[in-house]
Amino acid sequence: MSYTTSHTILQRALSLEDDEAWKILHERYSKFIYYVVSSMGIDHSDQEDITQLIFFKLTSKLSLYNKERGLFRTWLKQVVRNTVLNYFKQKQSKHRTSLAYQHKHELNAPPSIDHIDDWVENEWKDYILNLALHRLDARTNGNGIKVLRMNLQGISVSEMKKRTGLATNTLYTLKKRYKKLLIHEVRSLQAELEGRSNSDAT
Repeated sequence: MSYTTSHTILQRALSLEDDEAWKILHERYSKFIYYVVSSMGIDHSDQEDITQLIFFKLTSKLSLYNKERGLFRTWLKQVVRNTVLNYFKQKQSKHRTSLAYQHKHELNAPPSIDHIDDWVENEWKDYILNLALHRLDARTNGNGIKVLRMNLQGISVSEMKKRTGLATNTLYTLKKRYKKLLIHEVRSLQAELEGRSNSDAT
């Protein structure tokens, strides 16, 4: 069975008997959720639990998701934000009366709502970019992908020339060609993971 957008997968996942849809849903979002959670100052021992809690909240309320009201990414951001804020509030409340604990540990201050939203948004863009690069890596070989990665790192053409031994005009050709491939891959992933059409994806 083929799934082309997150909206399709979400709709299929509403059926508890559709194990394939649940598997795809988990594969597509759990790694990203864990990556975000592990980058937000949450105790290492709690990261896996928070990740599972966020995914549970997402999937247990799938029936409430309405594509017409926004992208799934927006809904994901709200669930992450609320769960992370609750985590920090509970952490602080639990240890507020324990002076001994406060002397031994520096409690992380809860991040602001805007900070969490911006963080998730930026991490999502990085996540999409890295997935796109990974897909290009799997489909291509040779100097093209190397030139693309060096270009993304801000390495000058003169330095690329030293590292690859390629002519300047060849480097410019590869940069242009692989930039187009990367943009196409990013848009495909946005359509796949966010339920956008390729014309709407940016």
